[in-house]
Amino acid sequence: MLNHRVFVPGFTGAQKDLALAGARRLGYELYVSNAELADARLSGPLAVRLELWNTGVAPFYYDWPVQLGALDSHNTLVRTWTTPWRLSSVLPAETHTVWSYTETNHGLAIGLYKLVLCVHNPLTNGALFRFANQTQDANLAGWLTLGQISVVSNLARPRLSGSRGLAGFDLQVSSAAPGVWVVEQTSDFAVWTPLVATNTSTAEWAVTDGVSSPARFYRVVGPP
Repeated sequence: MLNHRVFVPGFTGAQKDLALAGARRLGYELYVSNAELADARLSGPLAVRLELWNTGVAPFYYDWPVQLGALDSHNTLVRTWTTPWRLSSVLPAETHTVWSYTETNHGLAIGLYKLVLCVHNPLTNGALFRFANQTQDANLAGWLTLGQISVVSNLARPRLSGSRGLAGFDLQVSSAAPGVWVVEQTSDFAVWTPLVATNTSTAEWAVTDGVSSPARFYRVVGPP
């Protein structure tokens, strides 16, 4: 049985709020309560972690395809990725359902992007699936805007050089990007032992290995 007045002329104010509350008691209502998005490097992975909440009384029983997408500055969909996420896993509960996804080959160029989420109805001309978030359809119809990320250039590897000095073996690190770098040493290329770690904004810095060894090798490692 349908209440025609719900549609014509439609409810407003308190009546509308009550009608919406009643509708939520009849099925599912899914929204993304938290989105963790990290900037990605040009050749690095793209990682997304979502928390979802079903405030209704039933799950969405059909596992329609769930896709992530990227919009450019003109809100044009430039890339999509099909996830293994299942809508039926988001059950009505007081706790959140966590979805995590990592795309190792995202294929995005350097720039700013909006990440969006979509559930595709497999029926031709079928109704769009919409989340309960206010950012649903904010930038593209049928897609939920999650937030913005940057794709940046790959991190340049620093240069490491060395020479024997009076106090030991002097190592010089140059062309290092700001961040945490670790100089490691080994004698067999199987086991690497940290010699020193530094978190610096200086592009060039030095360290001396005071242990004398006839065969010792060094490397500098840092962010991927």
